[in-house]
Amino acid sequence: MRVLSTAVSLAEHDGFLQPAMRSMELFAGLTDEQRLKIIYFMKVLEFDAEEIVITQGDEEGGDFYVIYTGQVVAHTEGLFRGRVMGVLGPGEFFGELALLLDRPRSATVQCVEKTCCFVFSRSDLQSLMERYPAIADTIKQVARERYDKL
Repeated sequence: MRVLSTAVSLAEHDGFLQPAMRSMELFAGLTDEQRLKIIYFMKVLEFDAEEIVITQGDEEGGDFYVIYTGQVVAHTEGLFRGRVMGVLGPGEFFGELALLLDRPRSATVQCVEKTCCFVFSRSDLQSLMERYPAIADTIKQVARERYDKL
């Protein structure tokens, strides 16, 4: 994992972050000014192919990930075999269940290819959801659908 950007380097990266966020359904309904405020909360991380981002059962770590480029697969480990929960690509997100339900990670998430994500801490995700109800609604809806599949 490599940190590509933090809020400190906002000015340098605004040229690619704003258009990238504009193209993502999660942030599409926001104004440029609102997206600019959100950039202050996030880090941009890059992961290598095959790298594990989240491990099922982890109680530590409180990050929420929005995929900018690349692809990940979420899978669960079972007694006899695992189960693929989904393959996610640009604009999709993961890590919300553990944060919303305050429980261990429900799946392992591994990069299929080199992947770049916008990352928010637990507290920043809570602030984001409080300030932008449309984002909260989207995240909660996806979380409900994923929880039902567990």
